[in-house]
Amino acid sequence: MVLHDLAHALTYSHRIAVMEKGCLLAVRQPEELFQSGLLNDVFGVEGHWAAEEKTYYFTPHHK
Repeated sequence: MVLHDLAHALTYSHRIAVMEKGCLLAVRQPEELFQSGLLNDVFGVEGHWAAEEKTYYFTPHHK
């Protein structure tokens, strides 16, 4: 399936492909991809894991 909601992709996928400008950057398992920081770099966000709610969420990256 194609998802543009990063939190849903991480929650419901077994593997995630990340593309930028038509180029495939990575295909990884969700936790590995989240920990790598690639999503933060590609989408300009900061990823967070809310352990109590067992969910991911993203906020805008502030430089």
